[in-house]
Amino acid sequence: KARMLGAGKIIALDTMDKKLELSKEFGADLTFNVGKIDEQALIEAIKDETDGHGADVVVETVGQPGVVRTGLEMLRRGGLYLETGNFADTGEVSLNIHRHIAAKNVLIYGNTNHPHDGYYTAFDMMWRNRDRFPFEKLITHRFKLEQAQEAIDSSFKEDALKVVFEM
Repeated sequence: KARMLGAGKIIALDTMDKKLELSKEFGADLTFNVGKIDEQALIEAIKDETDGHGADVVVETVGQPGVVRTGLEMLRRGGLYLETGNFADTGEVSLNIHRHIAAKNVLIYGNTNHPHDGYYTAFDMMWRNRDRFPFEKLITHRFKLEQAQEAIDSSFKEDALKVVFEM
């Protein structure tokens, strides 16, 4: 979506190389496997890629509170932090409010799930860009309704992105 909206350099982070490869097909310019680099090296790498400033926008989609501090560390002064992953109570994280937020003039937006009226706009955007991005690759598993338990089990596996039911 960032590429569709005209973002500049897009840097994707994940622990799975397969997802990172797919993120490049969807417009990421650079990827980092966070399972293969320590936190401080990752923050420095992001700053190196942004001329020492840090990222303009950080979007957290993981749903683990521990990554919030890391995301704020890699954000530039005056940057925007979008918190979308922790849409349920996943725990707490320790922050230095002055260093991580106030001194950097950080703008933080949080949300909890998607408003129902946003789906049409998102699907319309995907439809208009259907020839530009390989959306079909997002569905990794297909099941019949009577295979519900197998589908649920598969959705927790590392190679699963989107698991769907077919009629």
